Amino acid sequence: MAQPEWLFPDIPREQADALLSAAPAPDGKFLVRVRAGTAGECILSVIYRGKPTHHLLVFDANGSYTINKRSYGNFRSISEVVNFLRVPNSSWPVPLTTFVSNTALARSGSISSSPKSPQQAPATPQAPPADYSPDKPVQRQGSQPEDGRFQTVMVPKQQQDEAVARQRQAEQQRQQDEAAARQRQAEQQRRQQQQQQEEEQQRQKQQQQQQQ
Repeated sequence: MAQPEWLFPDIPREQADALLSAAPAPDGKFLVRVRAGTAGECILSVIYRGKPTHHLLVFDANGSYTINKRSYGNFRSISEVVNFLRVPNSSWPVPLTTFVSNTALARSGSISSSPKSPQQAPATPQAPPADYSPDKPVQRQGSQPEDGRFQTVMVPKQQQDEAVARQRQAEQQRQQDEAAARQRQAEQQRRQQQQQQEEEQQRQKQQQQQQQ
C-alpha cells in the first residue's frame, strides 16, 4: 500500500518547522512524522495561529490512538486520526487543511534551523519500517502466540462515517445561517425602502402646504 504524502520519516522537529513554515503557511497546514524507536507512535505537526505546533499520537492500551494523551475517538490508524481532524469540531482548535508532501523532503534536502558541529555527521532521517502503514492497526504486544507473531485485534471502523455525518451537519448549519443572513438583509432593505418612501411623502406634503 502506498504511503500517504503527508507521512514523513523520523525528521527532526526543526526540519518539520521549516517545512511547515515555507510559504504559504496557513493555519491547518500539517504533516505527520514517524517517531523513531517506538511502535506506531507519530508526531502530528500543524500550523496553529501562524506557528508550528507538535502533538503526540500514541496507540494506547485500549487499542486506539490518543492525541496528547487524550482520547478523541476510537481511532485504529493514523489515517483515521487525520480524517477526523480534517472536519471542524469543537474539541480540536484548528481543522487540518493542506499538507506538506513528503516529496518536499527530496527537493529541500537537509533543512535544519540549528547548525551542526563539524565533528558530527549529519543525521540521516530513519524511514518508516517496511511494514508500517498508517491504515494498518498497530500490533499490540502482550498477546504473542507460540509462533512468535503478534496477534492483531481488529475493531470495526466507524469514525469515517461519523466524520462525514458531522461534516454534512456542519454544511447544513452553514447553509441555514447563510439563508437567515440573507433574510435579515432583505428585511433591512425593505425597511430602508419603506422609510425612504415615507420621507418622500412627507417632503411632498410639506411642499403642498408651502404652495397653499
